[in-house]
Amino acid sequence: MNILRFLVRSLITLTLLAAALGAVASAVLLAPPVQGWLLRRELAKLPAVRVSFDSCWARFGRMEIERVRVERGGHVLTAPKVSAELPVLQSVWRRELRLQRLTAKGWTLELAASGGANGGTPAGGGPAVAAPLATVPATSGTAAGPEHAVPGSLRWVAEALHRGFVDTRLPVDFATERVELAGTVVRRDATGTTTRRMEVSLQGGPLAAGRDSALAVAAETMRVDAENRPVEVTLRGTLAVRMDTPRTVSRLAWTGTVVPKGGPLQTAPELAVEAAAARGEGGRETYAVTLARDGRTLATVHGGYTVATRGFAAEATLALTAEDFALLAQAETWPVTALNGQGRLEIDAGNGDLSVEGRLVGRTGRLAGLSPLLARMAPEGPLVAQVAARRRGTRWDVERLELTVAGARPIATVELRQRFTYEAGDRKLTVAEPAKEWLKVKLEALPLAWLPDPTAGWQFTAGELAGEVGVAPTPDGGFALRPVGRLTARGVAVAQGGRVVADGLDVSLGLEASHSPAGWTCRYAPLVVASGGRELLVLEGTGSGGAGPGRPAVWTGTLKAQLDAWAGRLERWGGAAAKTTARKLEGTFTLSVGPTLTTEATLTLGGAREQDRVKATVKVSGATDQRLSFEVPVVANWSGRTSDFTAEGTWAPSSYGATTVLKLHGKELDLALLRPMAALVQPRGGAAVAAANANAGRANGGDGGRAALVRPFWGDAYGSVALALERLRVGADEFRGVEATAYVEERTIKVTYGRHVLGKDVEGRVTGEVTFDPAATPTYRMAFTLGPDEVDAATVFGTEDERRRPAFEGKFKLERTLVSTGASLAELVAQARQDIRLTSKSGIVRFLRAGTLEMEPEKATPVADAMGSVGSAVGWLFGVDRRTRTNLALTKPDAQTQAVLDFTYPLAELGYSDLSLAATWGRDGVVRVTDLALNAGKVRLTGVGRLEERRGESMRRWPLSLDLKLGTNGKLAELMTKTGLPVNAADGMGYTWLAVPVHFGGTLEQMDVGHWQRMLAQAATPKPMPAENAADAAKPGAKKQP
Repeated sequence: MNILRFLVRSLITLTLLAAALGAVASAVLLAPPVQGWLLRRELAKLPAVRVSFDSCWARFGRMEIERVRVERGGHVLTAPKVSAELPVLQSVWRRELRLQRLTAKGWTLELAASGGANGGTPAGGGPAVAAPLATVPATSGTAAGPEHAVPGSLRWVAEALHRGFVDTRLPVDFATERVELAGTVVRRDATGTTTRRMEVSLQGGPLAAGRDSALAVAAETMRVDAENRPVEVTLRGTLAVRMDTPRTVSRLAWTGTVVPKGGPLQTAPELAVEAAAARGEGGRETYAVTLARDGRTLATVHGGYTVATRGFAAEATLALTAEDFALLAQAETWPVTALNGQGRLEIDAGNGDLSVEGRLVGRTGRLAGLSPLLARMAPEGPLVAQVAARRRGTRWDVERLELTVAGARPIATVELRQRFTYEAGDRKLTVAEPAKEWLKVKLEALPLAWLPDPTAGWQFTAGELAGEVGVAPTPDGGFALRPVGRLTARGVAVAQGGRVVADGLDVSLGLEASHSPAGWTCRYAPLVVASGGRELLVLEGTGSGGAGPGRPAVWTGTLKAQLDAWAGRLERWGGAAAKTTARKLEGTFTLSVGPTLTTEATLTLGGAREQDRVKATVKVSGATDQRLSFEVPVVANWSGRTSDFTAEGTWAPSSYGATTVLKLHGKELDLALLRPMAALVQPRGGAAVAAANANAGRANGGDGGRAALVRPFWGDAYGSVALALERLRVGADEFRGVEATAYVEERTIKVTYGRHVLGKDVEGRVTGEVTFDPAATPTYRMAFTLGPDEVDAATVFGTEDERRRPAFEGKFKLERTLVSTGASLAELVAQARQDIRLTSKSGIVRFLRAGTLEMEPEKATPVADAMGSVGSAVGWLFGVDRRTRTNLALTKPDAQTQAVLDFTYPLAELGYSDLSLAATWGRDGVVRVTDLALNAGKVRLTGVGRLEERRGESMRRWPLSLDLKLGTNGKLAELMTKTGLPVNAADGMGYTWLAVPVHFGGTLEQMDVGHWQRMLAQAATPKPMPAENAADAAKPGAKKQP
């Protein structure tokens, strides 16, 4: 209808020019300047129209005006030339305009941004067209505001239809046999930018009182759809016009087609349009519109307007399919796929009152284009809505309201049980019978997946809600919810980040709620989550909120959770929660949500034993869209391990999503105590990370492996973590004076500072980072440097027995790096190793001392008797008490035994000048010594070994296995050769090495030198002399054996 109005207005505006020409027809014999002066004087008398032109020319039977500009009601018409053929003398003498032909080509009609209703007064002196809602002033019985947007807009439409007839009243009598018009209609927005352009041609006739005319109309325009794709629209048809008087039009009728091409449409469908408007007797106007396609009627509208009452009434029927919506809306994502129904609408254009009644049956689809939440809602069955309501000023009277949602079976029904009145001004609801139920909501199988997400990243993936709720009015003008029994949902499944966390849950809720002009209140008594007949979670409390913006909602309550029962339902959550040693969680909370957020909760985590307990007080405050501050003091005692610390910090939105600053400080923290809590808390974005990586893997044809990773295991966490603890316990190790700072970024976790006190004037330090590169193989890399730079040997080799001197004394320079690579966090941890480099420039080693030797016993012989005299000396040197070793009846050592004595004495305590050790500490807990080298001048040691970690034990007590090669030089080498120990030839540097390595066991605190002692004892034990040699030695004068 808007296009018809534009065309008619263009025609009328041009005829006004012809009318003005008639007023100066008597000046045809005058010069053109005089004709122009007379024409401008007559045109100035036309109401609500401003006309200007450059020149005019008139002769008998023809008139022409050049470069014309006409302004009317905000619209502007410009034409290079307007020509008219008419009997000039008859027009002058009879004051009537009877044209043979009216011609105007190349004209441009610019439509005002407001649709022409911006204050202009229409021809005929009638009232101005009602402005759109934004400019409609508040009058008696109406109220300005957003809640009246729809009624205000409908009121403007009704008035605009009526103005279409009023605006066609001509200032002079008019008739023509033919018109030929061709030009462009342009629509601009408030800034002057062209938003629509249409090429229009109109020709035909006649136009005269009492005669039916037919004008052929053709129009073409180009627009873009919702996806910014071009759509060409072609309009062809016939405009029938009938004038009841020489100055007024009594009927307009359009019959034609609209053909869109392009955009989402694969073909160019044809939409048939029939529209008619007529003025009847008694000031009544009628309107009708019919849309059809392929012989099928899509929509019909029949309406009327009464001038005296300014009332508009219309009835409509709809029968639309998904293809019809795509054609009409020019959008592939139109949410309604089918709509059928009928209804009636009445509007009072004077004050905006309206009434509406009807029934619609629809089906939905492709809802994702509107909202991710609506995308979940895809009922298989129809949506049925019925309504009968009337609006008077700010008051709504509703007589009928019903909504039914169905799928394969009924889902939900909302039914009005009695009529009610709602006063929008003070938000007050009134019913006819306050003691009776007002509204009934019946849920039979409402999918929980349709509901909004309970919190970010979490959603329901299975389960159906059932129950019945009555809504009753309250004396204060509000309403109350009165459930019939408890609301229940069975087979509930919950997911985070697309991964199922728990399923097979049964949920029930006892709910009481009310709403009034002062606000709302509710009581959940209680909310129970169960599985297999056992309660998992019980929430009980109240909520309330004030009416109007800025009023916070306050929730208070208690919670009880049986974590041991939860564990069996959380197996899909990576197994962490399923292995928690926590048994129950109890607490109280108060939550206030508004422009600011305030939370205070006291939570207690309990274990299998009564004394196992973790108690935390959670406090959160701040603006929900700016910055939140939190403080969580924690006191714990779990399996005999205690903690007393506070977690505090801030959370704020940022360009990275959110930034968290966390600080852990206090007296003590045992990491073992965090396990029962950490098992219950998925890292921020953890499941979302897994889902994102898995999706990327499927997109790449993989299974979420190395090439599929798109986000690191810390998800979208960003910020910093600081530690300031007096004591930090990790397993059996305790660190004192712990301080550390780490920064978490998009692809890096960086520890820039870390320290702890090892002993007097000794600090341990940590620096390093974990990096993530999705394009690299492997994806993760870790490298940390661990201190201290210098350590006293006593911290490792010290002994609790003050009488025993340690195996090592000295200062070590220590270099440790923790390195790893992997495609996941699990691989990064599994493949972690610690590379150790230890060096020292001076010190003492004592593990080569012989200790107590038990030489092999031998039979009594003359040689044995001769050796008895040296037994006490050897025993003293090797720690043998002669009083208890009577079998060593030695009195004098032989040369080999003496060599052993001379060789071992300087080895008992070696002062070295250079010591180096390289080792790797693997994930399996084994410290592998790959290279050990000690230089003590005339003595050198090299070798390899291992140290096996024992959980809960200090390193000095871990099992040791060390194999050393011993090399000597100079006199010590000569002595070693004489001992009878197996040796190799001297090397290029003159060192003689034992042929077999010496094995040491035990621990760092108490080394086992048994193998070394046995080697020395075996060498020092005299060898038995053959019998024949012994007889010769016994003869008088025989030479004594050395």
